[in-house]
Amino acid sequence: MSKKTYSFEHMLKVYNIKVNSLNDLIDEKFEGIVPEEIPASLNNEIAMLLGVQPKRLNPIPKKKKVLKKEKPKSLKKKKEVTPKKKKKTYKTEISQIENSKYKEKIEEYFEELKSKINNAKIMEEINQAFEALPDKIQYLKEDCEKIYFTWKDMIFTTKGVKVDPNIVYLTINIDGPTKILNDIKVSYFQRKYDKTLYKVYINKNSKKIEYSLSSDIRKIKDIVSEHIISKETLSKKTSTKQTIGSYTHDNYNTTKQISNKDIARLYQSNNYIKESSKFLKTKDAAFALWENNNSVFEEAILFVFYRKVHVYVIWENINENRACYIFKYKPSNFKKKINNLKKFINTDIEYKRWDLFNNKGNTNSLKYEEYYTVIHECKESYKRKLHSYLKN
Repeated sequence: MSKKTYSFEHMLKVYNIKVNSLNDLIDEKFEGIVPEEIPASLNNEIAMLLGVQPKRLNPIPKKKKVLKKEKPKSLKKKKEVTPKKKKKTYKTEISQIENSKYKEKIEEYFEELKSKINNAKIMEEINQAFEALPDKIQYLKEDCEKIYFTWKDMIFTTKGVKVDPNIVYLTINIDGPTKILNDIKVSYFQRKYDKTLYKVYINKNSKKIEYSLSSDIRKIKDIVSEHIISKETLSKKTSTKQTIGSYTHDNYNTTKQISNKDIARLYQSNNYIKESSKFLKTKDAAFALWENNNSVFEEAILFVFYRKVHVYVIWENINENRACYIFKYKPSNFKKKINNLKKFINTDIEYKRWDLFNNKGNTNSLKYEEYYTVIHECKESYKRKLHSYLKN
């Protein structure tokens, strides 16, 4: 899978910031290690973290050279001088090590970096930066404090789970919790996990959560994702026939091709599905189907766009809070590929949306060229992104 990426150094230049300004994002998304390449899909999240408007990540244009007027050639030929290459200083890498808080967090990256460097002076700087760091036990003991809480201190929000801010400022985002999550009684979790105590580590100086050290955050995400079953879904499961829009099916496996008129009538409350339908041409198609989201069946729709070189498939959920995924396919054996995608959406595969959202889509066997994640921020942004992908 290939996605549009930018070097981390380029991202810093675009926003004119230092590495430590993104420590929270690095901890949460990349387990404390700065990757060589950053997905373009994280641009909005980085801008939000910095409290600024998103900037274009296009490569910074090089300054055009001004051609000087040629002087008369002398009779003797001048020797060609080969311009010297600037030596890499590794300032960004050294800064990253210095801001890594403890050795274990950066150890693998440090060893890999050492294998690339031949300059003794730079190697000494890198070793000094690494040796100056405490180990994890020392860091936890001297620089961190533990914050404890239970399920009685948590509430559901439109985005996930939030801990009582009087205890700690922590919101645990869960992919597409929506109304179904809010239908679950908090008392259910309080009863089931009443003896469980959760903890997070907070840096004493910055007062920020150490995500890479707070493994209980992942535990809470897993617990909630496993239990997202609403009363509405349970009642659907007891019925022998189910409906997508106005189409009644004998089971959840049925897929129905629908027209633009059907979309306008059945999905008029979903602005993003309406926008996607505007890109449909005569040869394109749309299918209504059931999405199995951790044993919860929800209405979904697939748009198939046949373009000159590739076929693009947009996967949307009836619920606007869920992310949109766009898959790019080669036309060969496309019928088999689209059937595999339908099966993937319909089958009870755990955390499939979560894996796609976190750039782990290559773990499945959908045979796409690449895929893109589109967050439902606003209609205009959504239209621009769709136009960009489908045009390309």
